[in-house]
Formats: sequence, C-alpha cells, structure tokens
Amino acid sequence: MSEIRAIVHIATPGDGRPGHLRAVGRPAPTAGPGEAVVEVHAALLTPGSPPPREDGSVVGADGAGVVTQVGPGVVGLAVGDAVALPALLTCRACAACRAGRANLCPSRRRPGRDVDGWVAERVVVRADQLVSTAATVPPPLAASVPGIVAPAFNALKRAGVGPGVSVAVVGADALGLHLTQLAALAGGEVTTLDDRHEARERAADLGADRTLPLDGRSLPEVLDEPVDRLLVRGEVPASALEALAPGGRLVIVAVGDQRGEVSLPTDLLVRHELDVVGADGATPQDVVELFDLAAEGRLVLHTAVGSTYPVADLVAAETALTGTDAGLPIVLDPR
Repeated sequence: MSEIRAIVHIATPGDGRPGHLRAVGRPAPTAGPGEAVVEVHAALLTPGSPPPREDGSVVGADGAGVVTQVGPGVVGLAVGDAVALPALLTCRACAACRAGRANLCPSRRRPGRDVDGWVAERVVVRADQLVSTAATVPPPLAASVPGIVAPAFNALKRAGVGPGVSVAVVGADALGLHLTQLAALAGGEVTTLDDRHEARERAADLGADRTLPLDGRSLPEVLDEPVDRLLVRGEVPASALEALAPGGRLVIVAVGDQRGEVSLPTDLLVRHELDVVGADGATPQDVVELFDLAAEGRLVLHTAVGSTYPVADLVAAETALTGTDAGLPIVLDPR
C-alpha cells in the first residue's frame, strides 16, 4: 500500500526534539462514492489554535489544492479542479443544513480539531463539501477563505452593516482585518482597535476610516462616541454595551472553542433596545460569494496569511506559531 506524508500533533514527543509537530506516513487515500481526493497545495496553521482533541491526529483547519480523483456519483467536479477544503464538515441533511445555515449543523466537525485536518499530501473529502476557487487566487489565499475570511463575512451579515452604519472592530488579527475590510466594502464607517502599530496600519490599508490603540482603556473611553455596531472576537469587554448607540448591536464572533460569560446591564439593554448576537463559522454560500468577490478584484486576501515555511522544517514552523506575527496563520505546502 502506498503512503503519503501527513503532519500530526504529538503532545509528548519523548524524543528530545522541541515542538509538537511531526511528519508521519499515512495510507494514501482513495475516493469512494460521493468523495474526491485532493492534493493539498497549501494548508494553514494559526497561532493559538487548540491542538487536535486526539494525540497523533493530522493538524490544519484550512487548506486548498487540486482534485486528483473523483469517486462514483460525483457530479460538477473533475480531476484538475482547484478547490478550497472545508473549515467545517457538516451533514448537509439536517434542518439547519437544508435551511442554508450549515454552520449550525448539530453534527458539524472541525478539521484539525475534531477529526484529521488538511496538512497532508493528499486528503479524501466528500465532494459536496468542496468549493471551487477563483482561478486568480493562489492556494495559500484560497485556503484562508472558508475558515478565516468567511466567518468574518458571516459576522458582518449578522451585524447588518451598510452605508452610513458606524462600526467598531476590536482586534486586527487575520479575522479582525477581514471584519474591517468587509465592513468597509459594505459601506460602513469603520474604526479598528488594536494596540499593535503594524496591525493598525494593515487595518487602515484595508479600509478602516480610523485606527486606535486601546492602551488598557475601556471602549467608551477610546471611542469618541457610541457606535451602531461593535464586533468583538472571543472575550467580550465589560464596557461593550456602553460603547453602543441606542438601537445598536453587539456581535460576538467565535474564536476556537468559545468560552466565557458576558455581563449584560439589563437596564441599558432594554432602555436602548440593544441587540446581542453570536456568529460562529460560515456557510458554503458565504464561501462561494467571497470567491466571486475575489474574482472581481474587490476582495483583498493577501493579509489573511503570514509567512510560508517548508514542511521539511517543522521546528521553524512551530517556532513561528509561538511568535508575534500579528496572529496570522503560517502556510505549509505538504507536497
């Protein structure tokens, strides 16, 4: 049986080498009914992401490549097609999936976390989970769309951003930068908050009307006036609702395994008729729409990823993951 190379997470290496990423051999995948084999040309690893739940599992939640085999019953997909690998694996049959909200599928699983991820020479995937990419989008950038850019797109839809709506984005990592860019594309008046000077510069390049440091201050202290929409990744600042204008909306964007509590002053919530909504992941339709925007030249993707590392130098790759590259994922080519 032929083998492929895959990169797995080992919690306790036991061999004296630093780091927890290891190259191992795995049986070469073959496509069964309704499946496709994809040769992975780029896979992403994001700083701070939790490791797979099971030791020895393949890492990587984001990937892109080229179809090398299709199984019986597959339509609309052919060998040689460039595709993005899914950031969520869903059933496509439950009520949420049928309603176009596959990100809420009760049986959804995250590659690189719940099941094997995409950092392997070739992977097998259900063909209906794949999305064709724009021909002009290189694999590392295509890989970023389902799991990084699309969740930002979904969050902006949940926020209801449009022309003249004032928006504050807390944080300018890969997700925050695309929240900024997409809010600007929607016509919002965007303020991006981040303590890192370089991150603020990137946000300004992507359309932020202004960028501000937090410097340990509360949101109302930093912002000149309340905003219509506040987008927060992960932990929610205690002053979040105070930063909203009457009728405003707080959108909490999930990051990894979302945990924590939100303190809601109910008098302010009711008196100002504020909305608090969550946003987790994205739908296949979000991904399709984003590749259309990229093909039209309206969506900038190059800020979604950081440096590229050869898969042969896993020590350097893992060192980069613990560095300070503004929270941007690194790129590995598993071939």
